[in-house]
Amino acid sequence: LTADGERDEIAVNVGAHYSFYDPESELLWMADREYTPGLWGAIGGEPFKKDDGRKILPKLSDDILGSTKEPLFQSFNKGIEGYRFDVEDGLYEVTLCFVEPDTDNPEEALIYTFSDPEKNKAKAGARVFDVEINGSPVLNSLNLAQEFGPLQAVTCRFRTHAKDQKGIEVKFLPIQGEPVLSGIRIKPM
Repeated sequence: LTADGERDEIAVNVGAHYSFYDPESELLWMADREYTPGLWGAIGGEPFKKDDGRKILPKLSDDILGSTKEPLFQSFNKGIEGYRFDVEDGLYEVTLCFVEPDTDNPEEALIYTFSDPEKNKAKAGARVFDVEINGSPVLNSLNLAQEFGPLQAVTCRFRTHAKDQKGIEVKFLPIQGEPVLSGIRIKPM
C-alpha cells in the first residue's frame, strides 16, 4: 500500500538480478526473486545465462524487435513453473512479457511450410506451453517461435480477481520444451 492507502502495482524484470526503469511509462521493473510466502516471486525455473565463448552473460545480447524496452525482454526465466503474488483481494490487470530466445532453431523453417498446420503446430519452435491465472486458462498452446518469431517482444494482458486471501498465481504448463517469461506486472484496477 502507498502512504495514501492506494494499492501499488508490482512490475518484475523476470530472470534479471537488476531493475529496469522505463522512462516512457515511469515504471520501475524490479529485479526478480524467488517466491517468499506473504510477498511475491518466481516458482521454479532458472534465470537465462548465455555463454558467448568469452564469458557468461546474464541476458540476450541481441536486439529485441517490437519494443523500446529491450532490457526487460533480454532477460528471462527459463523453465518457469509459476509466479505468485500474495496481494489483497480485488480486481487486477496481469501483464505477461515473453520473448522466444532461440534463434538457432533448426525447425524454424517449418513455420513457412504449406502442409497440414495442425501437424506442424507443436514442431515449429522449441517451446509450447499453456498459461493459467488463478486456475483459469488464458493462453493455450503458446508457441512464440511460430506465432511471433524469435527475438520478438510479446505482451499479453488479462484481468483476474484475487479472492479469499489467495492472491494471484500464474502457472506455466509445458507441452513441449521449457516455458519462458521475461516480465510480469500486476496492477490494481
